[in-house]
Amino acid sequence: MDKRPLTTHLFDTLIDLQEDLIREVLPREARTHFLAARREALLGIRSLLDEAIERTREREQRQGDPTQGPGKRQDPASPGTIPIED
Repeated sequence: MDKRPLTTHLFDTLIDLQEDLIREVLPREARTHFLAARREALLGIRSLLDEAIERTREREQRQGDPTQGPGKRQDPASPGTIPIED
């Protein structure tokens, strides 16, 4: 029995069907173009994911700074926290 999650199994099945369709139905030249286009689309998705990962890292780093609350950006000219004497 397949132990993969259903969504993974469905996704893999769709990819297999797409590859079969490309291989069996399309002429060789069209197949080359469609496979190149799919590769480019996947590279585009990778770029989107890389950017989202980087934004998440930056957000995580800011969360450690008390001057960086939700939705707040520190003014580069601001010295940060101001010491208060009693």
